[in-house]
Amino acid sequence: MRHVILALLLVVASDSTAQPLTINFKASFTSAQQHMLRNWVNQGVSATTDVVGELPFTLHVDIYYRQGEEPVPWAHTRKGQRKSVHLYVNPRYSAKEFKIDWTLYHELSHMALPYLGEQQRWLAEGFASFMQYQLMAHQGVLNQAPNQLYRQRLAQYRDHYGSQSAQRTAQQLINQRLYPPAYWLGASLFADIDQQLKRLNTRVSDIIRRYIHCCLRADVTAEELFHQLDRLAPAAVFSSTLARYQQQNANEIATTFLRRYNETLQQ
Repeated sequence: MRHVILALLLVVASDSTAQPLTINFKASFTSAQQHMLRNWVNQGVSATTDVVGELPFTLHVDIYYRQGEEPVPWAHTRKGQRKSVHLYVNPRYSAKEFKIDWTLYHELSHMALPYLGEQQRWLAEGFASFMQYQLMAHQGVLNQAPNQLYRQRLAQYRDHYGSQSAQRTAQQLINQRLYPPAYWLGASLFADIDQQLKRLNTRVSDIIRRYIHCCLRADVTAEELFHQLDRLAPAAVFSSTLARYQQQNANEIATTFLRRYNETLQQ
């Protein structure tokens, strides 16, 4: 226990970001493993604050041990009074392998939005899936541009998208535990908005930074969140895009998205 407390104090003292942060080891790790894991988390948090700004609360990162065929076999967040990210790691992987793993970036991205409710899980996971590549690009660990990866992921799951609205399709996929096609449909919504904002000389990450600074305090509905984001953006692109995904069938959404990104990549 004394080693865990000492490690926690070292994290707080050595954190190079302004973000209030605690790192808690929930299993026995060697000193070398603790050092590697602290650096990994600090680098991820630093990337997050660089891209979307400092979160208005202390972020608690709990690290557990789990065997698996990847550095982080499992992770999740909690957005109650104690805002926390829970990472289940296999420390036999190297620092480089941890840095290029997407999971930490995905879970940290979740903390930039309030809890939207279980029925809007496709949006929350879509946002985190969208942002993970933004953070990884900032860290220089992608071998392709984020836009290419969004296109590839949506194309990979296109067969799951039919004649119902994108929102209803995503909810049904989640109910069937077909999570990736639902999440990447949600990610395409934010990638779509990002392209619209880019033509207005801003980006989704810029609007999220403003939102975190002014408004990330309480849980809201998806519609309330998107209206708040519209007020911070140069045009009401968040609500209009959400309305389109709520009404237009998923196959048409995917077809339009992929065509638009094909045209962008050819320019």
